[in-house]
This record gives sequence, C-alpha cells and structure tokens, in this order.
Amino acid sequence: MRNGSNRYIIHVSWGFGGGVGTVIANLIEYQLAAGYRVGVIYPVREDKYDVSFLSRFSGEIDCYPVEMRHNRVRQLRLSQIIGLPIKRLYRQVCLQNPGLDIVIHAHNTIAVGLLRDISKLPLLVTLHGINASKGVTSQWVTQGIAKRLIRSGFKMNAVSHQTAEYYNSVLGTMEIIPILNGTRVKNNTVSRSQRPPSEKFRIGYLAYLTDAKGWRHLFDAYASLDEQYKARINLTFAGIGPEGEVSALQNSIRQHGLEGSVRYIGYVENAGDTLVPSLDLVVLPSASEGLPLTLVEAIAHGVPILATRVGGIPEVLIEGVTGYFIERNPIDIAEKIRILHDDERLYESLSNNARDLYTNKFTVERMAKEYSRVYDSILMCFKQ
Repeated sequence: MRNGSNRYIIHVSWGFGGGVGTVIANLIEYQLAAGYRVGVIYPVREDKYDVSFLSRFSGEIDCYPVEMRHNRVRQLRLSQIIGLPIKRLYRQVCLQNPGLDIVIHAHNTIAVGLLRDISKLPLLVTLHGINASKGVTSQWVTQGIAKRLIRSGFKMNAVSHQTAEYYNSVLGTMEIIPILNGTRVKNNTVSRSQRPPSEKFRIGYLAYLTDAKGWRHLFDAYASLDEQYKARINLTFAGIGPEGEVSALQNSIRQHGLEGSVRYIGYVENAGDTLVPSLDLVVLPSASEGLPLTLVEAIAHGVPILATRVGGIPEVLIEGVTGYFIERNPIDIAEKIRILHDDERLYESLSNNARDLYTNKFTVERMAKEYSRVYDSILMCFKQ
C-alpha cells in the first residue's frame, strides 16, 4: 500500500445525487493520494442512480454494489428501515484483509437504516442536510436513526454548523460536530474584467429541478428583465429533475421566446470543473439546504452567489462580501441580478472575496484532515 498506510476507508451512501457524490469523490481522491485504501458501498436500483464518478477511480478503489428488492422498497417505502448490509460487508472485508484499520464512513442515515445490526462497527455517519422537505414519517425515522447512533456511541458529524446545531437541539445532545464541505479548484476562472466587453454575463442554476430548489423563481426573475438586460445576460439551468419539471422549464423557455438566451442542459458531470468556471453568477433560491457544494464550488472560482438564507448557506454566502441573500420571489432576484451586472467594481470585490473565503475555509485538504482526525478517534475507541 502506498506510503505504508494500513488504513482502509469504506464510504457508504444510499445515493450520490447533488453534492454528496462530489464530496465523496473529493475525499476518495485525497485519501488515495494519502496512501489509504478506499472502498464504496452503494445500492443498485432500477431508478436513475448516478455512480458514474466511480469510473474515475477504476482499478484504484473497491466497489461493493448491493442488489435491492426494488418493488418492496419502493412500494412500502422501507428504504430507511432496511438500510444497507454494512456489517455483513465489513466482516467480509475484515476476513479478506486481516490487520487493516477499517473505518466505515456513511454519508446518510438512510444507508444505516433503523433496524440493521450496526453493533461493534468503526462507524462515522455524516449528515449532509436537514430532512425538512420530506414527510413527517421520513423526518421521524431520520431522527430515530440519529438517536440510535448517538445512544450507541457512534460518531456523527454535519456538513454545516446550522445542520449540527439543528440535530443537536432536536436530539438533546452536543455530540454532532460540524465539518464543512470542501472542494478542489482544478480549472482557473477567467475574471469578468479580463473578458471582452461583448461577452454576455452568464448566470447558472446548478441543482435538482424542483420547486424546493426554486428554479421557477429564477426563471421568472430573468423573464421579467428589460430587453436590454436579456440581450446582455444568458441563463443556464443544469441538473436533473422529474419529467414534469423538465417539461415545464422547456415549455416556459419556448412560451417566452427565450430559446436564444435561456437553456436547459440537464446533468453535467464534474460541473465544478466544467460549467462553474464559465459562469459569472450562481443563483440558488432554495427552500432548505445543508451546505450546497455548488456554492462552495462557485466561490472557489471567484464566482459571486445569490441564495436564500437557509441551512448552511450563510457559512459560504456573506452578505455584501461573497454575494447577496435573496427572497424566493422574482422581483428581489431580478433586482440583485441587475446590481451585480451593472456594478463592475462591486462585482470584482465580491469575486476576490469569494476566492479568499474558499482558501481560508473550504478546501478539500482542510475537510479531509478534519475527517482523518475523526477516523483516528474512532479507531482509538474501537481498539480499546
């Protein structure tokens, strides 16, 4: 094993959508470079389920796909109860690799499940957001799993201070610690001031296409702009979503005659390296969030952000420093867009501040080192 490391990190996730997959990929990349051995446990399901990022690590990591009983899980909604067979796979790995220091890093409570046997496991569970947009039953089960983990002495962390504070308050504990999401800058952004004046101002929405994420608010804000602004500003929607939402966006583009200035490009792989560097502004009018990696990727490239004051967003969006908070209404969003488009001096200040905040707070190296310290603590307790 490289660098003589005896550590084996096995990441577990029920899904890799949104920023979860990117965070896991960033951790895997760092851990491989540090000489760790890495594995991933994930379910194989009939529905859309993106595991394409695993191909980036082909031959470097161990994959443990778990076949699911599709109909039973979907119809009875037992996924949170069932979880994944973490303990069985852990024992399998132990038998095949005696002497390794193994840590199981689960990235959602649903992967752990409410009824699975998880006793005597070196386990860390990361909360990537607050389960507030789902049904009451789903919230109850999530909290039930978290309570079980805390009572059993397992380590838990959240990706933002706000998420950690929420669950600590709900569960009556102080055990859940914040470890902020981090990302890596691979492509440099060409500053707006360095581009030809003729180039259009480019706005991006990179999120799941649902009402909860607020794509309609952004679309309506753009549609309300004067023609002179539309001639100078482009808007790109990136991300998957329910068929009805995708059709609604495409129909809205046609009905408003905006085919030349608004586009929907669907899922973009490695958007933080490919799409984000080409943007001038990222807008996210969400109703709830954890700590959106899209916004972290934006400031990493010096791209100012407009977003709602929810979840962990205030940790990456500092009012008037890296962007501006918006209300979930088109009037406020359109006004903030005009301000950032018109005031180039303000824009450059926000852009420079964004890069500085990323460097000081949101690098992969900082995130991965904090996780490594938690892994150390888990292994120390596990061996006693």
